[in-house]
Amino acid sequence: MNSPHDPGQNPTGQAEGALGARVAFLFLSFVVAFGASFSILLPRIEAQVWVPGYDWLHQPANEIWFESDPPMVHDSLVNRAAEWQKPNRHPLYPFVGLFVVKLLSAGGMEESLAVCLTLAFGAGCASALMALNLLLMVRDKLLCLLMQALFLGSSSFLFWAGVCERFVISSASILAVSAIAAISTRKRELNYGAAVAANVIAAAITITNWMFGLFLSVCFYRPRRIYAALRDSFLIVTALWFLQGLVVTPNEHFLMLDKWNQRFILNPYAGDISDKARALVEHSIVIPKIHTYNFAVDESIDATGLLGVQHSPAGSTGTVGLTLVIVWTCLLFVSSITWWRKREKTPFDHFILLGLAGQLLLHMVYGTELFLYGMHLAPLLIIYVALGVDELRRFSRRAALMVLCLFVPVLGWHNLSHLRAAEALFLERYHLNLQVAPSAEAELPTDNSLKSTEAQEQE
Repeated sequence: MNSPHDPGQNPTGQAEGALGARVAFLFLSFVVAFGASFSILLPRIEAQVWVPGYDWLHQPANEIWFESDPPMVHDSLVNRAAEWQKPNRHPLYPFVGLFVVKLLSAGGMEESLAVCLTLAFGAGCASALMALNLLLMVRDKLLCLLMQALFLGSSSFLFWAGVCERFVISSASILAVSAIAAISTRKRELNYGAAVAANVIAAAITITNWMFGLFLSVCFYRPRRIYAALRDSFLIVTALWFLQGLVVTPNEHFLMLDKWNQRFILNPYAGDISDKARALVEHSIVIPKIHTYNFAVDESIDATGLLGVQHSPAGSTGTVGLTLVIVWTCLLFVSSITWWRKREKTPFDHFILLGLAGQLLLHMVYGTELFLYGMHLAPLLIIYVALGVDELRRFSRRAALMVLCLFVPVLGWHNLSHLRAAEALFLERYHLNLQVAPSAEAELPTDNSLKSTEAQEQE
């Protein structure tokens, strides 16, 4: 007979072992993502910084990738008085970005290296939070591991973890709110302080992501409690808007929707509903062929060397790419069936569905190159698939796991190889842009500058 002190028969020992395995999984998820992001960012960073003497439009690294703004982001992370500090959108960014970079720099670290570490840390946090969501809501350990690997191999993560942009930090904020939803679902109640914190985290990183804090409250609270959480979180976010003046010199008004930003609303470049859905749901996981395009928000500007994927068909990289898209579509279809057949849906189920619907509806209206927002949607899609596969039984479950065991490594290899090949296209355009004569003055796309440009065009 086994001894009562035998670890194999000790519930306490088993619980401690399971806890240790979970902590190790979270730590490994962070380390892998942090290491991958840092190793990709470091050799690229010098081609993504702000180059003095060029105006905002002619920055060599500006807008090449999906209309992203690496030079502006880099400058806002190292320069307290950067002209594109936008308090209407990112009141927490100066505290999690510029403040951290300045602390590292004060310790003797070179600024661009500090930027790489800060952004890589954000990628690590996003990965660890993704792992936490899976551990809390998915029962199958192998499925947890496969879906975490799928997240790390997705085109959204591999791309944005290696660009001087803040989308991985935005994704981390969404996944933090999702983790609060998962914990609250297990406890069967949402702590009021956690609800307010979730709203603050979501809104203060990217204001359009406030929807996630709202959805969390809707899944657990009655209308009066929802209103209270929104009211209190709004007061805190407003205070952060003003407090960030201690860190940065804001140069935009409280709510900014000038002519330049209005051009991203219902822009015809993004295509119809199917084009937008394809870019958000398929391209964010399986990278398609990268194509050149003109500047999507202003056709009068001659910038045909920009790179995007909005107009690429799904699976346009060849047979492997098309196969990956078909498998991913089947996984989404199967997961949708099992989700709808689930008799008792948890608040977390509803939160994920609301989050997906909210992001899809938002970008049916706002955005042009929608791969730009892939990190806001891809993690939710992966969690959604994980929940669906976890509901399968017997043969269906084993078949789905076998498919994932083949799908995940091929996906990672495919995405990484095509993104590496695209690096040559970026560098080609970057060096061509460097040859453009620098402007005498650097200007932002303000209402006045746009009116001036339009007047010149009319003449």
